[in-house]
Amino acid sequence: MNHLAQEKENEIVFVCNSDAEYVKNITELLDKKIEIIPLKLFHIDFKKRKDELIFFRLILNLISYLKFIVLKYYFVILNRNKISKAIDLREYDTVHINNGGYPGSFAAIGFVLFCYSLKFNKLFFVVNNLAVSRKHPLRMFDRPLDFLVKNRVTSFVTASNFAGERLKSVLQTPKVRTIPNAVVLDSKSLGHNHVNNNLVVGMIGILEKRKGHALAISAMKKVVAIIPNAVLLIEGEGELRDSLQQLIEDLGLHEHVRLMGREENIWSFYARLDILIFTSVDNEDMPNVISESQGLGIPVVSHKIAGTIEQVIHDNTGYLVDIGDEEKLVNYIQLLNDEKRRRDFGKNARKNYLLNFSPEVSINNYIKLYNY
Repeated sequence: MNHLAQEKENEIVFVCNSDAEYVKNITELLDKKIEIIPLKLFHIDFKKRKDELIFFRLILNLISYLKFIVLKYYFVILNRNKISKAIDLREYDTVHINNGGYPGSFAAIGFVLFCYSLKFNKLFFVVNNLAVSRKHPLRMFDRPLDFLVKNRVTSFVTASNFAGERLKSVLQTPKVRTIPNAVVLDSKSLGHNHVNNNLVVGMIGILEKRKGHALAISAMKKVVAIIPNAVLLIEGEGELRDSLQQLIEDLGLHEHVRLMGREENIWSFYARLDILIFTSVDNEDMPNVISESQGLGIPVVSHKIAGTIEQVIHDNTGYLVDIGDEEKLVNYIQLLNDEKRRRDFGKNARKNYLLNFSPEVSINNYIKLYNY
């Protein structure tokens, strides 16, 4: 957007969540010519109850489910009305909506409905995760919303071909393009900052079941039997911290696996790594941590999940393993213990980032899309 704002004929309006910290951060990032409109919009998440007896839990979950279904439509309409009051009904050339997965936030869907009132040439809807099937219980009544969204959108954009094919199938539409997400690096973080001769393996992400930390910790038991100086540093916080710490103690890995908590400066964490491993099993598309690692010249060993197969070039920038294949995970970490191989893979990873995941490449791809 900053690139487009610098051209005199372009006028850009940026609508965002009214969270004070987010608005402050985005204001610092965006060009001063861009008008920012913060809005407090409505959303609700469905959360299963786990703390009551089974009968009461079923009743409470049913109530929560019905409440979610009703409030979803209500909040989408409320969001549409709030947006229509805040945004000038002038003619726009292009509308760009950045969403999570699909259907994602009620704000994004509300914005599409609002666009039925706008005069504009093109509407692009970016989907940054995998689309949820209408067979899912929370999506059973979404057919009308899906119809309205896909009929108004000029083109959907996904970060990976995998996510694109999923979205095509869910919405029954061919109007999907793929533009890989870019990541902006801290250039000062290029190069390693080791304090010893350990092989440092890293993980980055919230400590929850879908991230596969338990598998990685279990694999490290076998890794250290082969590479005694190997250590695994796990960045992040979450509900599984205590159970993961207990697993570390049970496996006798307290000297080899460390829960680092949430790092204030993630780039200094990256600088300590020789290898990044990514063991997520669900709810992923094209993880930024993989692109960031490759951009910093760090080889990656990743599960084959969604867009990771388009990020990591197997046996070139890193390795891809089937989900849950602990033996291959151990084997590939062992192969990357070879310093020359690790250095060569790191150089290849950096090239892969520059060719496919750098901001310059993404900006050019979006300008081409807007001009299509």
